[in-house]
Amino acid sequence: MTKTLRTLLTVLTLTLLSSATAFSYVHQQTRSQQSLRWAEAVVTFVIQSDGAPGVSNGSDTSAVREGFAAWGSTERFLELREDTDSAQRARTDWRSDDVHMVVWDETNESGFFGGGSGLIAVTPVDFDPATGEILDADVILDGSRNWSTTLNAGSFDVQAVVTHEVGHFLGLDHSAVHRATMNPAVLPGDTWQRSLETDDQAGADSLYALHTGASLSGTVISADGTPISGAHVVAERRGSPVAAGLSDSEGRYRIQGLPAGVYVVYAEPLNGSVTSAHLQLQNSGQTIDSDFGTTFWGPNGSSSPRVPSELSLAAGSERALSPLQTEAGTPMRITRSRTPWLRPGPLAQHASISGSALSHADTVLIPGNGLQLLSSRVGISTVTMEILVEPQAELGLRSVRLIRDRDDACVVLTGGFEVRLAAPTVTGVTPRSATPGTRVEVSGGNFQAGAKVFVGPSVSALTLLAADRGSFVLPAIPSGTYDLVVQSPDGQVTRLANGLQVTGGSALVAAPLEPATAPPSLGDGSGGGG
Repeated sequence: MTKTLRTLLTVLTLTLLSSATAFSYVHQQTRSQQSLRWAEAVVTFVIQSDGAPGVSNGSDTSAVREGFAAWGSTERFLELREDTDSAQRARTDWRSDDVHMVVWDETNESGFFGGGSGLIAVTPVDFDPATGEILDADVILDGSRNWSTTLNAGSFDVQAVVTHEVGHFLGLDHSAVHRATMNPAVLPGDTWQRSLETDDQAGADSLYALHTGASLSGTVISADGTPISGAHVVAERRGSPVAAGLSDSEGRYRIQGLPAGVYVVYAEPLNGSVTSAHLQLQNSGQTIDSDFGTTFWGPNGSSSPRVPSELSLAAGSERALSPLQTEAGTPMRITRSRTPWLRPGPLAQHASISGSALSHADTVLIPGNGLQLLSSRVGISTVTMEILVEPQAELGLRSVRLIRDRDDACVVLTGGFEVRLAAPTVTGVTPRSATPGTRVEVSGGNFQAGAKVFVGPSVSALTLLAADRGSFVLPAIPSGTYDLVVQSPDGQVTRLANGLQVTGGSALVAAPLEPATAPPSLGDGSGGGG
């Protein structure tokens, strides 16, 4: 059966760097402001058997599975179940409503990737415009691009891109939190989208009625009381953006699933690295207002970005805030974080952000504990910083504020940095040749609880023996020589090339490697059609 109802197209493009009405996060929506979501309890997906061009050891299939598994908390309401039937996997008719496929399009049969489109992947979502119920969704990746699962130079990471696309598959639009998985920015070699941030998970949970935390709500208005539509409202705790979303056409917002704690709340315009062009608004018809300045909530409408008003949320509580009255706009724009990773340690680290008219700022402020801003230098298009990350610094996303002293005009890089532990390293494997069922020991460093080991088409939990040693039981996979990849819970990966020879399995047929192409665009948005 072919699609007859309205289709929303969610695309992923390579850019350097949704829309919620009375809800937080960026949900794809209908014109009647119904969030797009699956109604049934189980949704099956099929990984097309041809797989990623250039990946011949089956690791692309395991990477796709991990992309779906990253959204596992939704299984309390929605189970994403793989259909591994060989006849289903052989299908290529992704347009049919009775199959939800992940497929690489090598010939531009879909029509999405030609003419310098700059797209990496698209997720067409077919839905009922009256209810928002998703009827069909498929993930289509540009097969003319260079893909890998082992960080090959110039390639796009299968698991990272698919994890992002599954967010659209579930009904999410893009996020303006800079390092969130649903942010519309990626470069070859990036793996950070493999792991979800709190904004991503809270967005999915809000779609599928998994509200277990506190919530806050309110309205965003201009100085004359006019509602601000499409303001990006952020709930920040200890300098970290826990969750964010857009105000609706009446200026209303609601942010759910927040852990107990002390928060500051601010509204910012979408005029930096993420704009209305990155959101799928053609079906909802929502307007994105950006003619205002970043403003922190206060009991009287606003508060200073230097010491903003705080509010306490108890576990499971609901808090209605007084209206947030926005300040005048500023020419300052932040478009990119050039140093996204910060690691705890005794040495200062250099970081920078870029944008336009940044020299209007006089003060650079990094909120929260554990990060000391030792020095900063503000230029027209770049701000450079020297930062000391204390050993006890909380892991996760951090924001940075630029403030103009004379009037407290402010711009924020929301979630522009991430504090994370060092990436894992792998130096050896014992034994180097093993049969399925053998326990294999991996040596290296910086191993964390929850780490995984990838060997071709298989994924295993790494059992920690020490910070520099772990082991796993080799599953039944075809014979051959494989790279061994270790992934930390935060998505960082390392590999030992040709690290393990598997014997005693079936023969592995090699496929020719596709030639690399110029880096493409990773774009995720939503588009609509009749």
